[in-house]
Amino acid sequence: MSVSYVGSRTTALRNARGKGLSVWNIDDNTGDWTKIQTLKEQENPSYLTFDNTKNFLYSVHGDYT
Repeated sequence: MSVSYVGSRTTALRNARGKGLSVWNIDDNTGDWTKIQTLKEQENPSYLTFDNTKNFLYSVHGDYT
């Protein structure tokens, strides 16, 4: 299994339909994606990156601020 993190736009300003930061399992054999959870605390978690150790995932929003 692999894990994927998917950000989204969540605010009306962005005409968004997203729900937040989604975490998915990806089956390495079939390519099927299964949602693990959605984290809804952050607005527009659009840009994602890990630190150099891959222990921390950073997310920032892309609104006009």
